Amino acid sequence: MQEPLNIYELASRVQFLEEKIMDGIEQVKENQKLARSDISHIKQAVYDPDKGLYARLKVVENTRQSDSKVLWIVFLGFCGAFLTAIFTYLMK
Repeated sequence: MQEPLNIYELASRVQFLEEKIMDGIEQVKENQKLARSDISHIKQAVYDPDKGLYARLKVVENTRQSDSKVLWIVFLGFCGAFLTAIFTYLMK
């Protein structure tokens, strides 16, 4: 049979567990600070109005739309030139 632990041994065990828990809490706090910092950097990289991801996407979309308009103009110009050439050939 085990002897019952005396008060001093129980107190030392409780103190050890309390220190271990407090160390764990401190570690969680440090990790939370790091995570908060990382999240703020990510937020800045995504939402920054001048250099953020959304600003870059807007530039790409605008460029794509203008390129699409230019391509349609060039395509319609070639179609018009081709049809003009066919009509002039048929009229001769």
